[in-house]
Amino acid sequence: MSTTTVQNTYTNTVTESFAISASSQAYTSLGMIKIDGFAVQINVTAASSPIFEFKLQVSNDDTNWIDLPLSTISITANDNHMIEVTEVNYNYMRCYVTRTSGSATVATIISKAVEFVSE
Repeated sequence: MSTTTVQNTYTNTVTESFAISASSQAYTSLGMIKIDGFAVQINVTAASSPIFEFKLQVSNDDTNWIDLPLSTISITANDNHMIEVTEVNYNYMRCYVTRTSGSATVATIISKAVEFVSE
């Protein structure tokens, strides 16, 4: 008996907008189980001379977090960034912001590519 493998991919998009005002803030964690990769688009609207750092953190238990390598972005004005991750080997991801000064509004658009394989 022969088997046929069919791969179907769809994208699940999550949008979140938040004001940066505290010295550091963690935002809602998202489940990353059974996904093939994801992209985070960061759109920054500066209110008053922002200086802050945006990064992605990952976890396997939704409690203990580590910084995702190569995902840290320094923000000092209106700006747009994209972080793409093609290999996902953890269960959760969140956005984490550390503010030095100023304020801004950040909108994140997170697209998760989910791949289903059937035989």
